[in-house]
Parts: sequence; C-alpha cells; structure tokens
Amino acid sequence: MSVVEHVGQIVRIEGGRCFVRIEQFSACAACQVRSACTASDKKDKIVEARATAEHYEEGEFVRLLGQQSLGLKAVFYAYLLPLMLLCAMLCIMLFSGVEEALAGAVSLLSVAIYYGILYFLKDKFKKKFTFELTKLKKEL
Repeated sequence: MSVVEHVGQIVRIEGGRCFVRIEQFSACAACQVRSACTASDKKDKIVEARATAEHYEEGEFVRLLGQQSLGLKAVFYAYLLPLMLLCAMLCIMLFSGVEEALAGAVSLLSVAIYYGILYFLKDKFKKKFTFELTKLKKEL
C-alpha cells in the first residue's frame, strides 16, 4: 500500500484532532531556476488529522501519513463522477429531444445538486479521508 507523506507543524489541537500547516509546492517550485520563473509557487495549507495515542503540542513538527488510494478516491468523487454525471445527463437529455440550451442547463444543475449532496455528506467523507500523525525523530 502506497503512502503519501508530508511534514508539517501543528497550529491547533482540539480533542483528538490536530490541525497541521503544511507547505504545498507546485511541481516546479523545487526547480533550480524557480527564481527566474513566474510559474513556481508555494502555498500553506491547514490539514486536519487524527492524533494517535502520542501526546502532541502546538508548534511541534510532525509527519502526516495518508493512503494514496484515498487520494485517488477523492479525485474520483470530486472530478470524475461529476464529469460522468454531466455527460450522461447531457446525452440523455439530447437523445430525449430536449433543446440544447435546456439540456445543458439541466446537466449543469445535476452537477450542482451532486456537489450539494457531497457538501451535506462532508462529515461522512471526513471520517473516511483522514491523515494520521506521527512524531518526527528530530525537529526541523
């Protein structure tokens, strides 16, 4: 099983959850000539993670571990499934003889409804798509 790994710093702790700041780089941010290029960028993200039995403190550097297969599932739910829904609805509407403008509007509305359902199910997905924390052997 492949694992995705990030190093970050704990910014807040609430119960069994830790909020960790990680630096997200674009693919070219680590390039040697990034200072001469306008395409490279870096963003800070706050990620919620489950704390293991170990004790953590704010400001501590930790390692976030997540399953790569969960990332692929997230891409499926966020991008591929809505695209398939959009195409299916558009084909169904057009083959039913509905005008193109109405077919497009209904297809887009179906995707909006899909994302609304995802929003209401976010707590269920939050339990499924989690990172685990482990302590670093030494601080950065």
